[in-house]
Amino acid sequence: MTKKPTQKTESLSKFKSSHSNRRIFAIFVIILLINFNHNWRVSGENTGRNFQYAAWQSLTKESNLFSDVKTSDIFLSTNQDDSFETNAGSFYNNTGIRLAYLFNTRIIFPNFYTCDIALGCNLDGIRQKTISTLPNLTRGTFVPTRRDPRRIDDWVGINSKPEVLVNKTIWAFDVFLLTPSTYFSYLVPFIDDEKVTKVNLMKLRAVTITSNQKNEFIPAIANICLEQSSQTTSKSGTLLTEWHIPKLPIDPTGIPVTVPVTLDFRLVAAGTCAAK
Repeated sequence: MTKKPTQKTESLSKFKSSHSNRRIFAIFVIILLINFNHNWRVSGENTGRNFQYAAWQSLTKESNLFSDVKTSDIFLSTNQDDSFETNAGSFYNNTGIRLAYLFNTRIIFPNFYTCDIALGCNLDGIRQKTISTLPNLTRGTFVPTRRDPRRIDDWVGINSKPEVLVNKTIWAFDVFLLTPSTYFSYLVPFIDDEKVTKVNLMKLRAVTITSNQKNEFIPAIANICLEQSSQTTSKSGTLLTEWHIPKLPIDPTGIPVTVPVTLDFRLVAAGTCAAK
């Protein structure tokens, strides 16, 4: 004969069940709080790129750095990254200038970091290499010719046609943080010589964008202190300053120097000079 549970037994069972449910709920809440705290911290760490993104917008939308750049020109940049904003699409959207492409320098010169100037290693054939690399980016026929003869290729295909890029300017371009609060960019054209890869240093222009309202230093290129061209406050509130090679150049120690007209673009290194 089965013994029926008493009222006391039933109450105890309900109490244990309720207690177990509360404990599961508490554990669930704790897990949610830990997960929320982790995600909050990660999102906070990711805001570190906010300044760089805002600076890129100011650089491409508000500066005069690209006033001499034309459609189908080519950029080479050691810090180009399609994963972020430094790509040809974002550049076109912000400036209205449609580059043939914004290449990472290592795509054109895979040995960029191992080719030592001191050992006589030269990087040559820049135009030929950029032109021959460009077709690797094509996605084929954009619209079949039989349907629309006016639209044969996509943008890469158009620029890959013979003679299109022969006379276009190839620029050395870069953007990076000089300090956590100062974003730096320069633009300088390569000279048209397939035997050497040099830039025309006299045509170099640069921009600094700082989250401070005063420049903490004067930027330098190739050990030459730059001279301020203009200064303005961007729409985002950052300080945007444009720079150029001065007529009476000095190095960071204040000693007068002679600026070479052309320079191996691997020597176009950024530095700082004391603010006046």
